[in-house]
Amino acid sequence: MNRNAVITIVVVVLLVLVGAYFMNQPDNRGAGERLDDAVERLSEGGSLGDAANEMEDKSAAERAGDAIDDAADNVREDIDNATH
Repeated sequence: MNRNAVITIVVVVLLVLVGAYFMNQPDNRGAGERLDDAVERLSEGGSLGDAANEMEDKSAAERAGDAIDDAADNVREDIDNATH
């Protein structure tokens, strides 16, 4: 294995480790920010359960996962509306 390949592997591993570290940081939002997120969720047409979900302690990875799920739900809803 040549030197460039080793350097590339080390850099990729370091990037993965740094990304994992930041994505697993605890939720440091204050009560006001959580409440704002919950109210925003309700104003977007979310359910009371969705708003309550915004109040929970979540890591950045969990919040990103929730955002992806929400986007997928919106796409499904748009497709259903377009086909009916």
